Amino acid sequence: MKETLSYQAYLKSPYKSIKHSTYFEVYDDLFSRYRGKGITFVEIGVLGGGSLFMWREFLGPDARIIGVDMNPNARKWESEGFEIFIG
Repeated sequence: MKETLSYQAYLKSPYKSIKHSTYFEVYDDLFSRYRGKGITFVEIGVLGGGSLFMWREFLGPDARIIGVDMNPNARKWESEGFEIFIG
């Protein structure tokens, strides 16, 4: 597997998420142009929260990271600076 920036961000996440190894090259191809910019990024399906941290690391501190999940327990990630919507 190629060492991509998104894979490096994934490894730094304090909470792990399940990602297929082929995702990271695609993530870099699609999203690298947004690194360091004040974009809004929405992730549908937060589960254990690990990928929220991955996206923050990958996109940078200016990105607004929003998580959407059916489980009300996902609100715990709001204390980490993420916006969470339940529904």
